[in-house]
Amino acid sequence: MSEQEPRFIRMYDIFSGDLFQKEKYTLVIPNYQRGYKWAVKDKNDPEHESSVEYLIKTIMESFKVNAELFLQGITVAETNKKEGKSIIIIDGQQRITTLYLLLWYLDPTLISMTELKYDAREDTDACLKKLKEVGHTVLNEAQIGDITIQDIYFIKEAIHQISSTLGEMKPEKQFDFISYLKHKIKVIYIPIAHKEDAVHTFTMMNGSKAIMRAEELIKAELLRMVSETYRNFSFEASSIEEVLVKLRDFSAMDWNTAEARSRYAREWDKWLYWWNRTEVKSFFRTTTESRPLGLLLDYFYRNADKEHNTYSDFRQFQTKLLQSDASAHNTFKRLRQLQKQFEDVYNDYYTHNMLCMALSCGDRYDTIAFFLNHLNDSSRDMILKRFTEARIIGLSCEKATTYAIGLPSTTLSTEIENLKKQFIDSLLNQYVYNQNDENAFRYLSYRNILETNKLKERFNATIFLDRSLEHIHPRSKVYHIDDETHRLMRGDESAVSPEAYDYPDPMPEGVIKRNDIRSDMDKLVLSEHSICNLVLLYGKNNSEFGNKSFLKKKEIFFQVTDQKKIFISRTLQHTLSKFAKPKWDVDDMIEYYKETRTFLQKDFMI
Repeated sequence: MSEQEPRFIRMYDIFSGDLFQKEKYTLVIPNYQRGYKWAVKDKNDPEHESSVEYLIKTIMESFKVNAELFLQGITVAETNKKEGKSIIIIDGQQRITTLYLLLWYLDPTLISMTELKYDAREDTDACLKKLKEVGHTVLNEAQIGDITIQDIYFIKEAIHQISSTLGEMKPEKQFDFISYLKHKIKVIYIPIAHKEDAVHTFTMMNGSKAIMRAEELIKAELLRMVSETYRNFSFEASSIEEVLVKLRDFSAMDWNTAEARSRYAREWDKWLYWWNRTEVKSFFRTTTESRPLGLLLDYFYRNADKEHNTYSDFRQFQTKLLQSDASAHNTFKRLRQLQKQFEDVYNDYYTHNMLCMALSCGDRYDTIAFFLNHLNDSSRDMILKRFTEARIIGLSCEKATTYAIGLPSTTLSTEIENLKKQFIDSLLNQYVYNQNDENAFRYLSYRNILETNKLKERFNATIFLDRSLEHIHPRSKVYHIDDETHRLMRGDESAVSPEAYDYPDPMPEGVIKRNDIRSDMDKLVLSEHSICNLVLLYGKNNSEFGNKSFLKKKEIFFQVTDQKKIFISRTLQHTLSKFAKPKWDVDDMIEYYKETRTFLQKDFMI
């Protein structure tokens, strides 16, 4: 075995067998490590480099000038058992896996002295073994394994990124590049004395790094603690027979522990994959957050410690919930139950859509907590509807909860009626656009969600990241006389002409008078900026409409010219119903206004 002191080594020594006098050995990625993800790229920023691309480009730049390159240190635990020698990667597994794939891509014989093994990940192991059997020139996705598995998917992506970044290398250049990799890239090799200290070392090291996440440390500690069951096992016995019985019990205990650890690791990775789905992150508003498991651990801790809304770091979570192997098992069981609740809320179209709407009104934690708490109520649909509508008008989460479960006081009932009236009045006003935009967004979002409910489909939550109000009839084609200047103006507040002080006769084609847009019942002159002429759109689609006529907007809305570029606003059912009209003139606006008024006064908050 090598000396137990940190030292500079060539990176290639890790893969060449030089650490063990040219003996074969296994590089082990332990089960408490996260899956391989260095190939991940931001879908919203495809130009942004993955960690794989960044590393390869860094190596290539140093290669061009033949400069030594020092990578971050590698922390390991070395073992020497009858079944063979191993190096357990405590810190540096993403780098090790990427460099392993790079060497394999250049020449599989470069890694002939080592095996890379992902502990408790059989599919990943099978994938890595397959790589050594075939060269990359004949590799196909069917050979690499099931790409729905996170590790395998990102291994495939890493290979593609390595290939793309390196480009086509002439044989002589490839020879020089391999030589550079062997001799010029250095790392600090840090072995620890005892394998048993591996998880503790992992925890301490990663706990001090800003880039490491508390979730990863919690996972590591959970897996460590479920392995503690046999540590205090006693072999004291009064006879050989009793010893044999204890050995049998110990073996069974050890096997069950290993099986539980493997199962927990797989479950955790499955949760992580779910929370990292783009649509899930958009739905729960976690797109900009660093915690990969989204809200799961925060909500779990919140339920366990009522005095704190969330945990601030790994140690706080550990102190509260990970005190023994029994507490670790119990914690995982309860996490599993909570994860299922989150998935049930997300997967059911009704709870999904109502929560989607309620979340757009703020107070994320309390809102989600309400939905989780009432997920299985016998009158769930009505309770969630009442809560959501109360939040739409601006009622706090606490008061919305009281209202939803049917316990409002006289004071609260009065407050609700006042807020409801203010909300409705703001929408039935002459000017909504640029004056009551938020209320308009809430109303139009809710109408689209209710229409989606009728289809029993889940509403696309990404609209709340890119929403826009659109004038159905272009405001540039609505004329009005300014009250102060008496000039003829367009709805975009530009003058029709310097000398125009009256409506032209005849009116230009497609142009309407603002004064003609009126609700006689309400004795109200409306406008192109009223709710009667507004719909919800994705912002990216709004720019395509501009000041085009209704018929031109309708053509754009429904045209299918490129299957890869869908007009995403077409998924908004309430918006679609307006553009499905054969025309859009004063009569259509007045009809839309009456329909809105009826909904707000008879169907909303009843």
